[in-house]
Amino acid sequence: MTEQPLIRAHHKKLIVMTILLLQFCLAAWSSWSKSPVYDEPNHLKYGRQIVEQFDFSRISNSKMPVSALNAVTEKAGGMLFPNAGHRARRLFSRLPTLFMAVGITLVVWLWVRRLWGDRAGLAALCMAAFDPNILGHGRWVTTDVPLTFFTILILWQCHLWVQDRRFSRGLICGVCAGGMLLAKFSALVFLPFVILAGLTVFVKEAITADESRYRAIFMGAAKTVAICAVVWVVLWAGYGFQGMDTRAGDPVWKSPDVIAITDAFSRAILPLPGPYLQGLDWCSHDDDLPVQVYFCGKIFTDPVRGYFPLLMMLKTPLGILLIWFLALVTLRLRDNKHTGIGFSLGPAFIYFLAVVFLLRSQLGIRFMLPVYPLMHVFAARIFSGDARFRLLRIPATAALVWAVLSSLSFFPHFLPYCNELTGGRLGFYRYFADSNSDWGQDREVVGEMDWSGFPEPVSLDPDHPVCGTLCVSINKLVGILGDRRTYRWLRESYAPADHVGYSYLIYNVPHADTRKRLSAREIVPLRVGPDPGEPGFREVIVEGTGQNRYTRSRQVDSIPVLPGNTSYTRYRSPFTLEWDGFIFPDQPMRLLLSTVSDGGSQILINKALVVDNRGGYGARPAAGLVSLQPGIYHLIVNYENRGGDRLFRFRMADPDHPDQPLDLPVYVPQNKF
Repeated sequence: MTEQPLIRAHHKKLIVMTILLLQFCLAAWSSWSKSPVYDEPNHLKYGRQIVEQFDFSRISNSKMPVSALNAVTEKAGGMLFPNAGHRARRLFSRLPTLFMAVGITLVVWLWVRRLWGDRAGLAALCMAAFDPNILGHGRWVTTDVPLTFFTILILWQCHLWVQDRRFSRGLICGVCAGGMLLAKFSALVFLPFVILAGLTVFVKEAITADESRYRAIFMGAAKTVAICAVVWVVLWAGYGFQGMDTRAGDPVWKSPDVIAITDAFSRAILPLPGPYLQGLDWCSHDDDLPVQVYFCGKIFTDPVRGYFPLLMMLKTPLGILLIWFLALVTLRLRDNKHTGIGFSLGPAFIYFLAVVFLLRSQLGIRFMLPVYPLMHVFAARIFSGDARFRLLRIPATAALVWAVLSSLSFFPHFLPYCNELTGGRLGFYRYFADSNSDWGQDREVVGEMDWSGFPEPVSLDPDHPVCGTLCVSINKLVGILGDRRTYRWLRESYAPADHVGYSYLIYNVPHADTRKRLSAREIVPLRVGPDPGEPGFREVIVEGTGQNRYTRSRQVDSIPVLPGNTSYTRYRSPFTLEWDGFIFPDQPMRLLLSTVSDGGSQILINKALVVDNRGGYGARPAAGLVSLQPGIYHLIVNYENRGGDRLFRFRMADPDHPDQPLDLPVYVPQNKF
């Protein structure tokens, strides 16, 4: 009889270890085939810079020293397994993030178990371990999961510190606070709660002190200085104690206000690491730049206040939302665990408000990641042994099972998780995109897929209307990447039939429908024209401006393709290219003309503008359909570049086969025209 509790305790620990191991395996296994997300290479680059060169100088606004852990495991894995493939090496670099994601779940379990017992701890363990947002983002070399890990860790330690008031616990809080600051700049939102915990401890000690009140205040102040010193030392250690003699005028600042202050105190020694303060300044400066927010089918240039509330409503399992709701409506049922609620619900609420009202970069649920484990800690009180929650435990347990099954149903594609309120997984793109669904994680999968099983030829991210099977990235489909007009015909007329990882959507477009996407423009042939000369185009090149303007012309066989990079130096920027020639169809025909260009481009036939691809930035496609009768037609194609990528492609095609270039003879005029 005496061994029974020990056996039960052993079983509980075994269950906890099994769930934690399952969480790690789910994240690691689903990470194996996933490409580096858009932010991952630069985070890893900064980590490698620290590990290989011991250089902490800033390369961009948001890269943090915590990424050095990823570079260490990548290097260690490469040394232990020198013949490992690129996917294995990529997994090595992601190991610290995977362990931190499991660490979040472990801390949630330890905290809730201490607050409300084993039953509530097990429920919280399942909520955190199978949270699709933690699983989805716990696989990348980014700073979102490290911030969440250090946040839940330090708030748990602050709660324990308030309870036992031990100075050693305060020092642990100082170490955790330093680690949190090394993870992400938004950690500053949680620092007031660390300060609040310290004030609570020292006030309690002053009230209950047996010795002189003044002595208690003095000791409290001395302990405060010691804990602040620990935070300061950990922060400097994270930057390798480099540049401790850096003066305010040395780093490169961006914000006008910061530049003015540092100019006035240019000789002052910076109290904190220069790269840390520099990153804060760069983030503040970049946050004031124009933004692009995709929300509910539209692209906004200003933040949308309803973005994150609706996003959390759609990307949180409905079962979890129900548990949170039950916990909130029973908040008035007080217990003696109010400090635990204060250090879980309070920070979650404040951080939620800060992100909603202060953050301009509305790019995904990852910015709300710290809210989830804190809400799991708070909501787990529903599963405690308190008799007042007895009637709620049955629906809460059913909701938890529902949430776990809903999350696992997305395996291995946890990043684009959405709940049942979206009306269907393939329709989530109508509400949100970016790192909520398509963060570039399936690029390798799409590139390596065997498309031979499809009945129609597959077109991957086509830049003009095509028929057959189309596979389109969600970010390109909605216009986050490229021109929003490119896939308007696809968004408005067709529904996706399948997916690749829920980040690429597959459409089936019938041949007859594609021919209707563009209305053909009738072009009247010229009454008189030149005689056909040699096949080819007349090319006119204009380089430079003003007195440095240089013009030359020549005959070319075809319109060249510009590869699309700034190192392409065949022409001096700014430059303009124009090609013209004549076509002589001997029977009625329809012709699909298109350009893809970074810069402005146009296509004219007999001075009629057929394709206008001017305006905007970045690579943009445009197409036009013309109907030609037998006769003479003067074709003009021009391209203008004033900087940026030198990208230009021109295509003529039969509208019945738009993905196959048409070899239509074009002639240079033989006589003056």
